[in-house]
Amino acid sequence: MTLGREERPLMPLLAPSGAEFAPVVGYANRLVCTPSERFGPRAISDFQFVFVASGAGRFAIGGRSYRAAAGCLFFYGPDVPHVIEADDADPFVLYGVHFIPEGPLPERPPESPLGIRPAKGDEPSPAEPGLPFPPCARTGMWPLPYFETFAREFVEKRPFAPEALRGAMLQFAARLLRWCESGSLPAPTPLEARIAAVRAMLEERAGSPYDAGWLTEASPYTHDYVSRKFRERFGAAPQRYHDERRVEQAMRLLATSADSVTDAARRLGFDSVHYFCRWFKSRTGEQPSVFRQRNRTI
Repeated sequence: MTLGREERPLMPLLAPSGAEFAPVVGYANRLVCTPSERFGPRAISDFQFVFVASGAGRFAIGGRSYRAAAGCLFFYGPDVPHVIEADDADPFVLYGVHFIPEGPLPERPPESPLGIRPAKGDEPSPAEPGLPFPPCARTGMWPLPYFETFAREFVEKRPFAPEALRGAMLQFAARLLRWCESGSLPAPTPLEARIAAVRAMLEERAGSPYDAGWLTEASPYTHDYVSRKFRERFGAAPQRYHDERRVEQAMRLLATSADSVTDAARRLGFDSVHYFCRWFKSRTGEQPSVFRQRNRTI
């Protein structure tokens, strides 16, 4: 979907009361959906962007249905009824970020999204004068690094995570509004294409221990140069990026498969389940068994 000027209500997501846009991220995550997995009908008390990284399915927002595939970006605000339903044969991988447009920053991000409630399928949507973005737009894949940052900062909860999340949200909002104005973004340079290929390889090999030789395997540039450019582009060194994808794969196995913790450790290349448990807890703050018991949501 390319927005015509008459369809671009670029009003203030920069604050409902005319104040400065100072977003507070309340929840962000990456979710690998199971076949036909469904969320809703439901409504939320804040705003949410959901980005489709891969897979297919359907979104229904405010009584209107949308077919969804990789590169689709969805947006809705408080009390808007919506449904998210993954395809049976090709289920979604989704990124979601909940936020409010302004407010004080918490000391730490919360553990789970607040203000989600069931909604009736025929519940009317509230009047939404001048929402800054349509319910669905086909942006392509350029939003992905931003959503990866949201999910990483929220899950890791390192010092100053709320500030980092606000900064990332401001960067994303600026680029999104520019995209709405232009309708397109420049084609990647050859170097950017190479760095993207390195990222794809790291994601594909997330189930294996990291090997520094991969960087020169996927690129004609030197290891140090690729590592530096990769970090500039994606905000993390290749080894850390691979480690984060490995954590996500571990989460996916624990949340969506019938594998035992021992089986999951073995599939991720760990010789010791005890080391796997220590590694997983050091990155998520939870034991694998505890993570498995958490409620699934987006």
